[in-house]
Amino acid sequence: MLLHAVLFSPDQTRLALQFAFYGSASRDREAYIEVWSLETGQRLFRGPRWTYPAQMFFLPSGELLVIPADVDLAQIWDAGTGAQVGSLPLPSADNVPALAGEGKTLIVGEHGDGFGIVRLLDIPSQQVIGTLNVPGDLIDLSGDGEYFAVITVSDQMMAYTRVYELARQAEVLMIPGGGTFAAYGPYLEYRRGDSVWVQNVRQGRIISYPRSDCAYASAAFSPNGLLFVVPRGERCDGLEVRDLSTGETIITLQGEPWHNKALFSPRGNLLALWYGNATPVALWGVRP
Repeated sequence: MLLHAVLFSPDQTRLALQFAFYGSASRDREAYIEVWSLETGQRLFRGPRWTYPAQMFFLPSGELLVIPADVDLAQIWDAGTGAQVGSLPLPSADNVPALAGEGKTLIVGEHGDGFGIVRLLDIPSQQVIGTLNVPGDLIDLSGDGEYFAVITVSDQMMAYTRVYELARQAEVLMIPGGGTFAAYGPYLEYRRGDSVWVQNVRQGRIISYPRSDCAYASAAFSPNGLLFVVPRGERCDGLEVRDLSTGETIITLQGEPWHNKALFSPRGNLLALWYGNATPVALWGVRP
């Protein structure tokens, strides 16, 4: 069983974990969500089992928004009990990368023939409040909810990531290849040769760090925009805490060899470390 995703609740009292097993046949695949209390260390509940992983988001109210694969109806769960307390019809189920508007707006992507449609869905009213046609498929939303990215393919079969400002619905950046946004802030991360580049989309500033040799490694960015953490070494046998303004290493921490994914909590005082298997999630204290 693989640990597919980790998510803090806004008040940092709960941690949602999604596990998935990818068998060769669909009947051998399964996924489920667990929610744990960070105050007691006890599991609160385990959700139903699905064939494929669901998308999950914590709402500002603390409830868990869950979107099972290939459905057009999101479920709203009580994050303490797992009971379904509501639902949210979706205009499309192709891709729902994140929440925007302080967690009150859902960004929904719909695939088209050579183009894509991005819709803004207001969660309280359950109404579509905006629609944008883009030349590609929606892939990600920035951590601050101000930018979204789409992937496009040229006639020469070259892939590009195009970034749009959500408020103006205008394109602000295009890079070759694929890119992903960090969990916090306007930071776009993408690979260039032996390095990983991090670009502040709002300011245009770029820093880089050496590409890690361990599989599926990714960086974690603090909510205050001061620090980011990257795995280091061939076996991810440590973590480098770096200054986000300069890219310089501040301190190196000796970690476990299986920790190659990280996520700061919303307040920035906790750092969750894990690997893509069923090993436990390690929580480190961070001085904000």
